[in-house]
Amino acid sequence: MQGTTIHRVLCHAPGAEAARAHAERFFEATMLLNYDRLDISADLSLRADDDGFWPALEAAEAKNRAVLKGYLDELRAAGCEDFDDILHLGMGYASKLVHLTAHLVDGFIGIDSAFYNLPEDSHWISRHLARRVRRCPDEYWLLHVTGVFGSVETASLVHS
Repeated sequence: MQGTTIHRVLCHAPGAEAARAHAERFFEATMLLNYDRLDISADLSLRADDDGFWPALEAAEAKNRAVLKGYLDELRAAGCEDFDDILHLGMGYASKLVHLTAHLVDGFIGIDSAFYNLPEDSHWISRHLARRVRRCPDEYWLLHVTGVFGSVETASLVHS
């Protein structure tokens, strides 16, 4: 079984190679994802002064919001209408959805993370950072990262 996951990763770095190295170190250090191979495409990565930077960032951030909305919709379908219902979920798929929802909200990267903001450890970009990116666009990079898993063992870790 082989699969891939695409992440758009925002980095603050003096150049493309430094941004790439930062992202590689991050993925090597995170315990939440364990890819067999990580490909960072120079051709699909964008510096903040590139015309496609903001549309790509906003599209990836919108994917994160859609994933989060999907988790919340599934929780509602499982009978979780408000926070008090979490007390009665028990272990299983619905409780896993609560866990995944918390990861998206609190900034832990996962396989479903379409956009990840390294400077803020977040799935979104704050207004403050967006202003900084606009002031210093030559210092910010939106990397196109493909995580590849090719073994059954890795796939089971990524999907469990």
